[in-house]
Amino acid sequence: MILCPSCSQRNPEGAKTCQACGEPMEGFVYRICPSCDAVNAAESAFCHRCLTPLDGSVALDSASADDVPVTPYTPPSAMPKPEARARPKSAPASAADAGMTPIITTPVQRPSADSRRAPADLPAHLNTYGDAASTPDPLTLARDPLVGLDRLLPFEEGVLAAQRSPLKPARRERDRSQEDADLFHRVATEPVRMGAAGRVVVPAAAPPLPRWGRAALYLLVLLAALAPWWSGNLAGPFVQPRPSVMAMADDLAAVPEGGAALVAFDYGPGAAGELDPLATAALQALAARSVRIIALSSDPAGLGQAQRVLGAIAAELPDYRYGADYVLLGFVPGQEAGLRAVGESLAGAFPADYAQASPLTALPAMRDITTVRDVDRLIVIADDGQAPRRWVEQVQSRTGVGIDALVTAAVEPLLAPYRQSGQLGHVVSGATGAVEYRRAVGIPADARDQTDGYAALAIVLLGVALITNAAEAASWGRRVVGNRRAQGRSDRGR
Repeated sequence: MILCPSCSQRNPEGAKTCQACGEPMEGFVYRICPSCDAVNAAESAFCHRCLTPLDGSVALDSASADDVPVTPYTPPSAMPKPEARARPKSAPASAADAGMTPIITTPVQRPSADSRRAPADLPAHLNTYGDAASTPDPLTLARDPLVGLDRLLPFEEGVLAAQRSPLKPARRERDRSQEDADLFHRVATEPVRMGAAGRVVVPAAAPPLPRWGRAALYLLVLLAALAPWWSGNLAGPFVQPRPSVMAMADDLAAVPEGGAALVAFDYGPGAAGELDPLATAALQALAARSVRIIALSSDPAGLGQAQRVLGAIAAELPDYRYGADYVLLGFVPGQEAGLRAVGESLAGAFPADYAQASPLTALPAMRDITTVRDVDRLIVIADDGQAPRRWVEQVQSRTGVGIDALVTAAVEPLLAPYRQSGQLGHVVSGATGAVEYRRAVGIPADARDQTDGYAALAIVLLGVALITNAAEAASWGRRVVGNRRAQGRSDRGR
C-alpha cells in the first residue's frame, strides 16, 4: 500500500489517484508494509521491520486491488474528540469480522532436538566432547550449543562468567550557567589542600625601646632636619665634585654669553626636594652669564616646577627678566609625537608662550631661535628614565644637539647605556650633585642643598648604632657573669 501525500489515505499499489481525496499519487513518499503495517520509504524494496517485500509479491486474500477497503477522507476539524468516540464492547473474533483482509503467513519450522545431535561417525580427533560420557545430551545441546567448550581451552574464570556491559546513565542536558554555578560552588566549598604544612616562625621578642629613648631619638632626627638652616653649611667644604660634574660644568661654561639653552622640566612635586636644588644650581650658573633659558615640559606637573625654579633664579638676579632673558613655552602633549614636533619647529609646537600667551616672535628671548638646532645646549631634568630616553630618540637623533641630564639618584644607573654610547653628554644626580655643581662653578652654598642635614642625620645614625651596640655588649657581659656565678653556686652545693 502507498500513502496519499495529501490526506495520508492508504491506497493500493499502482493507484494513479487517491481514492479518498482524488489527488494524484505520483509524488507519494511512504509505503505501508502489508505484514506488520510499518511505514517505509517509497523507494524501499523490503520492510525495515519484518523484511517483507513491498513490491506486492505477498498475495492478499482478495483477487483484485479494488476490494481494498477505502476510508473516506475526514478533515481534522470534523473529527470527534477522543472523549466522544464510542469504544467497542468487545473485540472482533477475527480479522475478517473486523472488515480487514487477513495476511497469509507461513509458520517457521524450528529444527528438532534430534537434528542437533552430533553425527555418530564423527572422527575422534574432531569430536570436541571427547568420549561419549562427556558428550551433553541433545536437549542441553539444543538449549546451549556452547556447552562443554570450556574444557577445550584453559579459559579464565572472568571469561566464563556472564558478561554484561554496564549501562551508562543518560546524560541530561543542562544549562551552561547551571554548570558554571555548580563548578563555582565546588571550588568555593572544597577545603584547600596544602602540599606541605606551613611552619610558623615566631620572631624573637626584642625588648622595646623605653619611652624616653623614643623621645630622644625623635628629637635628634628633628634637629638633623633643621641643621641646614642654622649650621651655615659647615659640611659644604668637605664635598668634592666628581669628574662627571666637573665635565658638565665645563661644557655649560662653554655656552657663549647671550646664547640659548633649552631646558625640559620633566618631573613632578614628588621629586622636587631632590631635583629643585640641582636645577637651581645649574640654571643659576647659566643665568649669571646672561644665557637665555627656554623652558618647556612634557609632564603636566613640570610647569609648576619650572615656574618655581625660574622665579627663584629671577629673585636672585633682578636683571634676569621674563620674556627678555627666559621664557616658558608650555606643555608638550603626545610624548614621542609631541617631542618629534618640538624637534621640527618650536613655533609650530607652541604658537604662544605659557605665561603671557604672546607669540614667540614677539619675545626677545626667542630671537633667532625657530628650531631645536638653534640652541646651544639641551638640558633634561627628569625623575624617571623614560623622559631622557624619549628626548634622545626623538630629538637628539634628528637634530644632533647635545643633551645633559639632571636626574634623581635612582634614575642615574638606568641612563648609563646612553651615557656610554655618547647620546647623553653628562648625567648628574642626587641632592649631593647640587652641592658638587655649586663648588665646581664657584657659587656659594645654599641652605636648600641640605648638605648639613645629611651630615647631621649620618651622625645621629652613627651615635644610635654605637649606643645600642654598647648597651647590648654590657647586657651580654652581665648575663655571662650571672651564669658563671650560678654555675659556681651549683658546684659548691654538690
